[in-house]
Amino acid sequence: MFIASGRLASVSDSNASRRSPFNDGLVKVLKDYVGVIDGSNLLNTIRYLLMVDADHILQYSDVRGAGHDGGDFLLVRRN
Repeated sequence: MFIASGRLASVSDSNASRRSPFNDGLVKVLKDYVGVIDGSNLLNTIRYLLMVDADHILQYSDVRGAGHDGGDFLLVRRN
């Protein structure tokens, strides 16, 4: 599985911190979530944060030809 901030074209690093809006959204979600979040919900939460401010077409999919049998990532917050 992979999460990407765009398709084949480059996406802009339009903020002053020189990080992409995707990176900022990802870091915010990972800092703020509590418990378990799966990859699909992670992507949808980042997408919601970027809807207004960024022109990203986020991607979440399996890697073709890698033998993926289904399932999803589960991210678990540890103390």
